[in-house]
Amino acid sequence: MTPSEQTTVRRFAGAAVGGVTGVLATAALTMVALAPRAFDASAGWYHDVHFFACYVFAAVTTGAGGALVIARSSHPVGPILGLIALLLAGAVAALGWSFLAAGHGWPGVGLAAHASTWLAAPGGFLAIAVLPWFLRNGPLPPRDRSLAVTGMVATVVIVLSGVIVQQPGAPANPLAVDSRLGRALAVVGLPAAVVCAVVGLLALLELLRRSRHEVTAGVRAVRLLTVAVPVLFVSVGVLNLQLHDLVDAVALAVLAAAQMVLVLSVVVLTLRTWDQPVGPVVPRVAVRGLLSAIVVAAYVGVVGLVSQALPIDDRVIGAAAVAVLALLVDPLRRWLQHRVDLLVHGAAADPEALRTALAADLHTESATDALERVAHELRHALRLGATVIRANGDPEVEVAAGGLRPDDPTITYDLVVRGRRVGELVLQGPAGGPITLRARRTAYRLTDLVAMTLDLAQAELRLRVASERLGQVHTEAQRRIRRELHDGMGPMLAGVGLGLAAAQRRLQHDPEAAGRLIDDLRTEITRRSDGVRRLAHSLLPAELEDGDLRGALSVLAARFSGDGLRVRVDTSGLGDLDAPRLVACYHVAAEALLNAHRHANASSVDVSVSTTAGGATLLEVVDDGGGIASDRGRGIGLTSMRERAEELGGRLEIGPGGEGSGTRIGLELP
Repeated sequence: MTPSEQTTVRRFAGAAVGGVTGVLATAALTMVALAPRAFDASAGWYHDVHFFACYVFAAVTTGAGGALVIARSSHPVGPILGLIALLLAGAVAALGWSFLAAGHGWPGVGLAAHASTWLAAPGGFLAIAVLPWFLRNGPLPPRDRSLAVTGMVATVVIVLSGVIVQQPGAPANPLAVDSRLGRALAVVGLPAAVVCAVVGLLALLELLRRSRHEVTAGVRAVRLLTVAVPVLFVSVGVLNLQLHDLVDAVALAVLAAAQMVLVLSVVVLTLRTWDQPVGPVVPRVAVRGLLSAIVVAAYVGVVGLVSQALPIDDRVIGAAAVAVLALLVDPLRRWLQHRVDLLVHGAAADPEALRTALAADLHTESATDALERVAHELRHALRLGATVIRANGDPEVEVAAGGLRPDDPTITYDLVVRGRRVGELVLQGPAGGPITLRARRTAYRLTDLVAMTLDLAQAELRLRVASERLGQVHTEAQRRIRRELHDGMGPMLAGVGLGLAAAQRRLQHDPEAAGRLIDDLRTEITRRSDGVRRLAHSLLPAELEDGDLRGALSVLAARFSGDGLRVRVDTSGLGDLDAPRLVACYHVAAEALLNAHRHANASSVDVSVSTTAGGATLLEVVDDGGGIASDRGRGIGLTSMRERAEELGGRLEIGPGGEGSGTRIGLELP
């Protein structure tokens, strides 16, 4: 069968289990209501209405849980729950028929009366000794499988021992066997029940041991289950003692609450609802059922105790109890809703806890790693198909958990930090399912944390790039200084040394020639000193440290002016610039002037800096030299200029001058 066909079959089977269970339970209640002497003391062993109510409630709740598991999963727990529900529903239906048939003289009274026991016993013992072993994902290990089979065999023995035994005070059992085999089976019924109890206890202990490897929601479900089981048995024991009607009523309400918690925990563990959403109906029904049971237990218990202890009219006590419960119902409902949501939905039910867990990642790892963890945690906690965190601007950052399906809808939230949009959060539901309203609300409440993490990740990447660039700039500066010293100062000093030696030799026989040589050496030293001064100031001038780009460019122009080169600077349209843009503009201008001075054979250079109405910064350096090819970009100077522009998200243009001659270098910074 195709997956869609399998889903249809599962849904039909689940609906059938729930429907048959409901029909049998309704039939049982109807027959009891119509029976003339239902639960009469003369009915013998079957006169306790409390156990009948327990079985009806257990059948209905277990049937609902089984129907849900069968419809949504192929897990073996679904059929086991369905079988237990059908057995319990059949038991109460058989008991109802025994009352109705006995009252009207219809046949089958004895068979129906005993059949209620045969059907109820396997339902209860399967729940105790078999079901807990299957609350896991994957196949059973050999040891667990053997214990589960032991529980099944013991349950069959208990059923057989009940089929052939005549219950005291009950109508005649047509299947009773008064033989050695019958007596032997009746004797082994009690040991088989003990075996089921031991196997069930081992199953709970194994479940607790395995829960240590579960996520938080799974651990919570296991703990509730292990608490609900003993509460259930204690309540049954109290009902068996038949101490007082008041005690029985409270025990019945507590038993109902424990049964609901038990079924809900089994459903959560089987379907792993913290990963696969089951919708809002299950938590709502559970909360209302638990709230009703707690309110009934509290009302009956308080009214009963007060009426027994104080000489006050029962109507006054009842009115006071109703008033107190009315004040407590809403807080109790909210508390129950929160606890049930945590059980069913896991982390998605508690955005603040999820926020705390995600924020803790920022203290233990880098922002980039934390951003990836945030994406995966959001997808897992909110049960999404895909989560994408995408940054605006530079540097580009995109982190994805799961792949976006192009044909399915998405939801996008803006990520804003202090009024500045830094990116977006894109969510997509699981395949074939929408994003739940709870997931949307939780995601929206976490957008500020995601935005902060994204902003930190971008800042971290910028710092990394800046650090790498700083190292490159430092290395480049060292190479430049070394080149200047090796190619300029080194030969010049060597030449000066040779010139001084020559002048010294000429002093005695040609003092005038020695004087001229010394004058030439002085001129060379002065020229080289100016070059060293220009090199020092090209690294970072003092004016720039004060934020004075106008002054720094004027000093730069004055140093390059001379030797046939005229430099003009226009900063009339310049606005306020931050430090990164000041440094970038200065270094691009300095590099452009140096290229014009060294390589272009230019006679004039125009430098202009301005700020546009949109806040962009424009730098233009135009010379009238020999020009430069527009595709030239391998030199250190031009590469450095381009890198400075790209670091700030700007662009650098290199081309011919205004009249087609010379070179124009344009820098635009946003």
